[in-house]
Amino acid sequence: MKNKISIITTLVFAFLLIFVAFNVNAKEGVGVQNTSQATVNIDEHMIVGNTCGTVSPDSRGECCERKGFEDWDVDINECVGLVNGNKNNKEGNKEQNQEGNTVKAGEQQRNTVANAVQAMVHVADRNGGVGKEVRVIAQNQLKHQESLEGALKEVEGRKGFASFLIGPKYKEVNKAKALLDQNIVQIRELNQLKNKLNTQADKDILVEQISFLEQLSEQARERINGSENKFSLFGWAVKLFTK
Repeated sequence: MKNKISIITTLVFAFLLIFVAFNVNAKEGVGVQNTSQATVNIDEHMIVGNTCGTVSPDSRGECCERKGFEDWDVDINECVGLVNGNKNNKEGNKEQNQEGNTVKAGEQQRNTVANAVQAMVHVADRNGGVGKEVRVIAQNQLKHQESLEGALKEVEGRKGFASFLIGPKYKEVNKAKALLDQNIVQIRELNQLKNKLNTQADKDILVEQISFLEQLSEQARERINGSENKFSLFGWAVKLFTK
């Protein structure tokens, strides 16, 4: 009991130190930002006109760069090429593409799992008594894979400073591990049932789907381990009090 109280006291003290340091850095950052903004405002007052046409011809290129443009266009007498705007657009497009790719990957995996389950159900329909057991496991796999993917997304959802400070969501880590263990047990049962099927063709189909499910399980294990083993300051302490 005394050890637990000592650990909790140490954690609270450490959190307070980090909180104070974080606030100090934030205030310093605001001060620097305000100073930079004031400098920009002074520069803008010194340069009259949005097109930099009022400064000397030799200084117009530099004037445009200071306003966030690429250069001065002598033909139209204006600054051209919004550097910051283009950069922000590229970064925005990159984030949208990454999110789109993640969604597509998730949809593709769900479709592949559904196809694997459908193939096993067809095998079950052709194999009488043992087919009923195959059908039950196949249908459970569809539900378990969806639940496992949801748990993995929760595990990987904590990022940035929070992840560095206290690690992943250990409750979701434990949930994902439990679901993974259930899947592995069902895969073992399928391996035992395949030898009871009537034809070699059905055995080959089931072996192929089992191999696919084993690959998914291995990928899930790697994702769990990657999140759980990532360095954090106090993740070890949070893990002690998480069931």
